[in-house]
Amino acid sequence: MKNVLITGSGGFIGKYLYNSNELSCYNVIYGTTSKTIKNGHLTFSNLYANIESILENRKIDIIIHLASIIPRSFDDSNSQLFFDNTKMMKNLFDFSMNRKVSKFIYLSTFGSMESPQKYDIKDYYTLSKITGEHICAMMESKGIETASLRLTSPFGEFYNSINVLSIFIDLAIQNKTINVYGTGNRKQNFIYVGNIVECIKNSLNNRISGNYDLIAKESISMKSLAELIIKLTNSKSNIKVGLLEDQLENSVLPDFSLSRLAKELDYKEIYSLIDGLNRYIKWRKTK
Repeated sequence: MKNVLITGSGGFIGKYLYNSNELSCYNVIYGTTSKTIKNGHLTFSNLYANIESILENRKIDIIIHLASIIPRSFDDSNSQLFFDNTKMMKNLFDFSMNRKVSKFIYLSTFGSMESPQKYDIKDYYTLSKITGEHICAMMESKGIETASLRLTSPFGEFYNSINVLSIFIDLAIQNKTINVYGTGNRKQNFIYVGNIVECIKNSLNNRISGNYDLIAKESISMKSLAELIIKLTNSKSNIKVGLLEDQLENSVLPDFSLSRLAKELDYKEIYSLIDGLNRYIKWRKTK
């Protein structure tokens, strides 16, 4: 049985993995830097600086790197965040090389890029994630299989951050008015955590190499999203469009594709947006 280290197990994807037991065929070490998470988790120092000493007597075959310092918004990201995320990747790179890790799976992002092919990076957080992808490429040049899974907007059980999905859902549950900014026509791509985990499992079971777009099959406009959430929650909420300006109204979705995942990793979307929203709504009702 192979030994898998998961970093960032206190984050929502890590919590989903821990509670779903999706990786039961592996010996999984759930790693966190949080001192408040105890049972079933191994605590590391900040930026996994002490990873060598903590795992001194343990063999690690595979690393799934979920940990990241995430700003509240792209405007809040700064140079220190960039240096910290990059230092964390460097610590994991050194460990992977020293311990001859065979596979490294990295959760990345499109971030603020509208044209990933041109690397039109607009903020330090996105810069840190793309730098992580290049560190993965260095690992691959030295014989470690790597995959950088570029996510759009992840959501699902254990996702506690405030975003448009959580706001719309909570308002709908309370039968309150949902304000949709701008024209309501701006589209966003939301990827459900169950599909992310399915892709991680496929990455464990197949040969991996380079960057992969991990996205939902379909994007949805903000107005259509509000209408769908009202329907799924049987809400009496009303929708008001255009009371406030949408600062992202003119943003463009990156040009992405699922073709590499389907061809090389045999990936298929197993949860539709409606499936994922139903599960997320059910979870938020328990909060």
